[in-house]
Amino acid sequence: METSNNRALVQTAASGTLVKFCDLFKETIGDHAENRQILSTATSAQMDYDQNSCPRSVRRNIDYSENGTIKGKHTIQSQYWGCMSYTMMVLVVSWLKVGKWNEVFVDMEKGEKVTVHGEMAGEPVTFDSLWTTVTCVLDEEQGIFEVTDAN
Repeated sequence: METSNNRALVQTAASGTLVKFCDLFKETIGDHAENRQILSTATSAQMDYDQNSCPRSVRRNIDYSENGTIKGKHTIQSQYWGCMSYTMMVLVVSWLKVGKWNEVFVDMEKGEKVTVHGEMAGEPVTFDSLWTTVTCVLDEEQGIFEVTDAN
């Protein structure tokens, strides 16, 4: 059976002990479980960073996404032996603007993530601040919103 992303779905019937099943399962999925755990840990760490970062800090993400060889279109085989190679690196830099960080009254919609009781840029850290989600806009003109803990 082919799935929508061109991967084959393989169904197998087997019988035996739980240990035999676990061995067969590990053999079948390969490194998927380990890779999934790495992705889960990285996603959790990114969310933690996003919720705890502050102005005047810069985040840099680099992805060494592709390696390859630079080949001429019309070269003979012996010329491939001395080909040059490349590594494509994608770099994304992001930061929080102090002016945006210090905004208190802004138009917010249901579902937006906001910090409650947060400190202004340059002030000491407020330890009772909360990362929340706007669940209801009660009075937009006066800036009254209902929020719930995002975590």
